[in-house]
Amino acid sequence: MLKNRFIQFFKQNIYLFIILITGLLLYLKSINFGYTYHDDTILILKNLPFLNVFSNIITSFKISVFEHLRAQDNFYRPIFLISLILDTKLSTFYPNIYHFTNIFIHLLNAFLLYVFFDKFKIKKDASFF
Repeated sequence: MLKNRFIQFFKQNIYLFIILITGLLLYLKSINFGYTYHDDTILILKNLPFLNVFSNIITSFKISVFEHLRAQDNFYRPIFLISLILDTKLSTFYPNIYHFTNIFIHLLNAFLLYVFFDKFKIKKDASFF
C-alpha cells in the first residue's frame, strides 16, 4: 500500500525529482571548492565584521549590498545579505557552507519555477524545460 503510494507520487512528480537529482549531480562537487577571490573577497572576506553581527539582519533591510563597504550601488538585496550573515554564523571563514547555501537556493528556485508554471496550467513537459 505504502509502496504503491510512493510509486504514484514519484510518477506524478518525476520532473521535480529530475530537477533535484540533476542539480545535485552538477553542483554538489562545488561544496568542497574554495573561494574564487572575485566577488567572494568583497562580499564575504572583506565584509566579515558586518556579517559577524547577528543584529545586522535588521540592518540588511535598510541598506544596499555594498553600502556598509562605503561603495555606491543600487543593489538592494536584504535576503542575500541575511543568508550571508547566517552562513557566517554557521561557518565564519570556511566556504563550504556558503557553497551549500547557494546550491540549496538554486535548487529551490528551479523547484519553485516549475511549480509556478504548473499552477498556471502550463504543460508539465514545457514547465520542465
